[in-house]
Amino acid sequence: MNPIKIIFPGTSIVKANTQGQSLYYTDRQGKKRLRTDGQGNVRPIHFYTAVWQDYAKACMIQCYNFRVHHPEIDFPISEQINLKCSFFVNDDRIRDISNLYKGIEDILAGNSGVEVPSLPRSAYQILFDDNWRHIGSHDGSRYILDFTDPRTEITISDYIL
Repeated sequence: MNPIKIIFPGTSIVKANTQGQSLYYTDRQGKKRLRTDGQGNVRPIHFYTAVWQDYAKACMIQCYNFRVHHPEIDFPISEQINLKCSFFVNDDRIRDISNLYKGIEDILAGNSGVEVPSLPRSAYQILFDDNWRHIGSHDGSRYILDFTDPRTEITISDYIL
């Protein structure tokens, strides 16, 4: 397989740090009510913040555009691959690279937790799944400071033992 290169715009967002939780909902009369199940147990709802949703949607559109411009590639990719991520960041804060991988892998596999109303999941799914059977390594991944153009460059290539 020839290497595949996809560029996601902007600074990569950590998916795990953008989750919210709500114990309340607003009913039809506009009153806040406690969210419970049928037996009276409190059941919170989990959601992703607007920052993650906007980033994930922009990345999913990039994946869709890549698929449209490369019909010769059989998507979703189901063989074991090396996923190299070059994170070009615009500041030197400390980041956890393993958490950044989780968000990128979920977007590429179509499991980001965000929906694009006009696109079905199969339209932007690049990888079949994000487990170890499909992503064999992250060899070559790194952080690079770029103050003018933050982005994430993703290179998908054959997995070599």
